[in-house]
Amino acid sequence: MITVVALMLIAFSAKSQKKKGSINKDCFLQNAVSTFNLSEDSKSKLNELLKGKEEAITAIRTKAKANEISGDEVKSQMRAVNKGYLGEVATLVGKNKKEVMTFEKEVRKTCK
Repeated sequence: MITVVALMLIAFSAKSQKKKGSINKDCFLQNAVSTFNLSEDSKSKLNELLKGKEEAITAIRTKAKANEISGDEVKSQMRAVNKGYLGEVATLVGKNKKEVMTFEKEVRKTCK
């Protein structure tokens, strides 16, 4: 009985934890498809870009927690990841970076 309760608590707490800045990918992709009129191929490319960005950010956070990189290095690496991601998304959807940034800010509010 105690084991079952412990497993339920672990599962619940793991599910309820959300990383800072994370968004619901499905919601994000649906909004991107409807906003930018993306094809299925473009949608899958956008999904890959999003996965790549998340993996890079996770790697940076892991290094920061292990004190392998300083706070300034974290900021500069995060900026580089975001800049590259936004540039690639802007190219994919045919818009400029500013429009993509505005879209992302709006979607973050609705896709939590």
